[in-house]
Amino acid sequence: MKIKMLKTVKGSPNGIDILEYESGEIYNLPKELADIFIHEGWAKIEEKIIEEGVIEEKVVEIPETQVIKREKKVIKHKEKK
Repeated sequence: MKIKMLKTVKGSPNGIDILEYESGEIYNLPKELADIFIHEGWAKIEEKIIEEGVIEEKVVEIPETQVIKREKKVIKHKEKK
């Protein structure tokens, strides 16, 4: 999962190696680690670009259950004339 770091923190992408993830940088991390960084407010999801358009992802936290729900929507590019 592509994320942009908002704070410099250390983490382990594989449970063995500990790496430093720097604020302002974009990383492609395993989903489990990316979810932790996002949940803690240390990172945000980077917008993804695909051939037919842009996928927007929103993270919505539900405090009572601590469940993170992701909503995706594809925005089609207008054809050039």
